[in-house]
Amino acid sequence: MSSSETEPTPLAFNRHNWTVLQECVAQASPELIGMVLRYRDQQQSKLRSQEIPLMLDRLQTTPDYYIEMRWEVSSWVPFLSRMCPSDTYKIWKKGTTVRVDTTLVGFQQLTWQRGNLSFIFRATANGTVISEVNHDTHTVVEQELKIVERDPVETMMSQEVGVVQRLSSPIVSTSVDTSSVSFQRQKSGFWGFRSDKVETIHGYESKVFSATGLDIVSRTRVEHLPETEKSKHKAVK
Repeated sequence: MSSSETEPTPLAFNRHNWTVLQECVAQASPELIGMVLRYRDQQQSKLRSQEIPLMLDRLQTTPDYYIEMRWEVSSWVPFLSRMCPSDTYKIWKKGTTVRVDTTLVGFQQLTWQRGNLSFIFRATANGTVISEVNHDTHTVVEQELKIVERDPVETMMSQEVGVVQRLSSPIVSTSVDTSSVSFQRQKSGFWGFRSDKVETIHGYESKVFSATGLDIVSRTRVEHLPETEKSKHKAVK
C-alpha cells in the first residue's frame, strides 16, 4: 500500500461524526490542537497546488453560462413546514470567474434569515480569491487561497488564533442521516383521477418527488469550556 493511501487526515471522523480536530478540542489540549492545525495546513497547501491548476484549466475550456437552481425542503407538519428552507441559486460563469447568488444567510430562533449574498470565485495561476459580497450591508469579505507557501510567522500566528478560538467556543457537528430516506412520486389531480405530478421548470419537464426519513442531526459539546460557559450553553438548549 502506498504512503498516499495510508496518509492520515485531520478531517477524518469517527462513528459519532466527530473529526480528529474536534476530539482534540474536546480534550482541551492546545498542543494537540496546534499540531493538528499545522498538519491540516500542510495538507491543504499540498491539495491546492494539485487542484487549482486543474480547476483553472476546466474553467478556461468550459463555455460561459448562466443557470438558476431552485430547491426547497417541505414537510406535511404545519409547524415544521415553516422551518423548512428554500432558495433559488443564480450562477454565472465567465472565463475563470464564477458568481453564485443566494438569499439564505443564517438560522436564528427557529427561522431562516434572508438576505442578499453573492459568492465570487476568481481563479488565477497563483491561486483562488473567494469574495463574499453582502448587498444589504454593502460589505465584502475576501479570502485568498494561494499555491505559494505562506509566511511561516503568519502561519504560526493564524494557528495560535485558531487554537484560542476553538478552546473558547462550543464544538458543533451537523450531519445528514440518510439511512431511512425514501423517495416517492408526487401525485396531482383529484381522487380517482390522480397521476404522477410533472412541472415545467425553465422549459424542461421535471418529475416531482417527495423525500421522507431524511434527518439533520446537530450535536454540541462543551466539556472543554469553563463551567460558566457550560451552564450558559446548556440553558440555551
